[in-house]
Amino acid sequence: MSSDFNTPEHQTEDQTNSEPAEGSDVDLSKVTALVVEDENVISEVMCALLKKIGIGERIPVRTAEDALGFVEDSDANIGIALVDLMLPGASGLAFIKTVREHKKKRIRELPIVVVTSYTSMKVYKKAAEFNINGFLRKPVAPGALESAVIKALGGKISVKAMQTYREEALALHGESGTKKKAGFFATLFGTDIPERKQPAQKPTQRKAPAPKKTRPPGVKLNRNA
Repeated sequence: MSSDFNTPEHQTEDQTNSEPAEGSDVDLSKVTALVVEDENVISEVMCALLKKIGIGERIPVRTAEDALGFVEDSDANIGIALVDLMLPGASGLAFIKTVREHKKKRIRELPIVVVTSYTSMKVYKKAAEFNINGFLRKPVAPGALESAVIKALGGKISVKAMQTYREEALALHGESGTKKKAGFFATLFGTDIPERKQPAQKPTQRKAPAPKKTRPPGVKLNRNA
């Protein structure tokens, strides 16, 4: 248990959530997502994106302490947490560590996706030590968010969704930036994102240049004509 903040003790028995099998479909309308983000604008955008992709309920909180309260409340039935790392008070990493070390199995196994503006690989590796289920870089595009949430919940991600994510990443970070983030893509999908195949183009035939007009041999021009 982390010493960054105290957690209330509950006398209820441990509960286990049934997890969808790998590759199964996920009914997002029945999922309650916890958005742990202290910036109001970003929190509102995240909740709006979650609603857009079909998440049934979105609960925004600003601190790790409030987040843990909802996670430990069985009535809240939190199905996934999207966590910023830089929070007032205890950090996002402290929250994740506390969740992963919790005495209740249903809390320890909560799907967690880190959403941060940090680009350092050290930060990613530190978060990965706590068995996070996804890692997204701000600003987050809808396709990236949807794919990360579905993957974290154990659902099947279509190739189309992966290609959408790649195209959005290209728009946000450019070709070189997207290639540098291949490790993040592999974390979300288990493989790098396939490039969208371009339609085959018909070969074009160049027209032969028209032959130059030449004088017959032995014919001289009469310039006095």
